[in-house]
Amino acid sequence: MSKKISGNPVALAPLVVFILLFVSAALITGDFSKMPILVGFFISVGVAILIDN
Repeated sequence: MSKKISGNPVALAPLVVFILLFVSAALITGDFSKMPILVGFFISVGVAILIDN
């Protein structure tokens, strides 16, 4: 008896949030180095924690 394990696309939300934050900050400022990576990372971690609850 094999159970089919299906993924949940909502699990990709932290990655999407991180990419959107990083790219939008780069487009607004005109420079990719203006957005600190840790800020985007911590925001995406917060989204992941909110999804888990």
